[in-house]
Amino acid sequence: MGSPRFVCHRCRAKWKTSRHGTQECPRCGHTLVGPTDPAPGRAVPALLLGLGLLAAAWWLGLLPGEAEQALERARETVEEAAGRVGEAASEGRAPARSPAQGSSQRDAPRREREDRDAPARAEKAPAPSAPSAEAKPPAKGPARLAVYGVGGARAGDRYLVRGRVRNEGGAEAQALRVTVEFLGPGGEVLGRVDAEPSARSLAPGASCRFAAELRGEAAARVAKQRVTVDFRGAP
Repeated sequence: MGSPRFVCHRCRAKWKTSRHGTQECPRCGHTLVGPTDPAPGRAVPALLLGLGLLAAAWWLGLLPGEAEQALERARETVEEAAGRVGEAASEGRAPARSPAQGSSQRDAPRREREDRDAPARAEKAPAPSAPSAEAKPPAKGPARLAVYGVGGARAGDRYLVRGRVRNEGGAEAQALRVTVEFLGPGGEVLGRVDAEPSARSLAPGASCRFAAELRGEAAARVAKQRVTVDFRGAP
């Protein structure tokens, strides 16, 4: 007797269990597999039961003469159904599945991927950002500059500082000058650099960027930075 054959219900590939396992398909790797012999249906047992009841009634004389013809037709129906089952088994067709069952099995991998990716999507969701300094309306009065968004980073033998300056006053700030001091772990000044602002004058509510860098051995010791801004108010 040969080895039992299995079939993949996704790509319809067939194989013998003596060559491959029965947990997944050797062609597509899908785990929705099963034996090629279809599961027995309920129609054949019901027909057999009906045939037995008709035979018993005819034997006891409870049915008229037409019962013999009905008995013969029932016997032919049972033989025809048994023949179809045998043909399906020899051709290796899988048992029929209901639409609801097939849809549930097709959707199972998608639901597993969604459950697995849910934590990653939650981590990638952007957090609500605080109102930036750009959103503040300019105040009245003389020019007044504020420094915000300052950050420092080490890149090789350099330490780079970037930030922004905003005019929060009601008058124009001219001759803008930005100085960055690079401080060590103990607060000592390791270097002082005049940053290059992207604008030399700022109207009320306007802002500009600045950047400064420290090179050499001192850059490796920088722990923090201090930024000062000088300007001349409009006459």
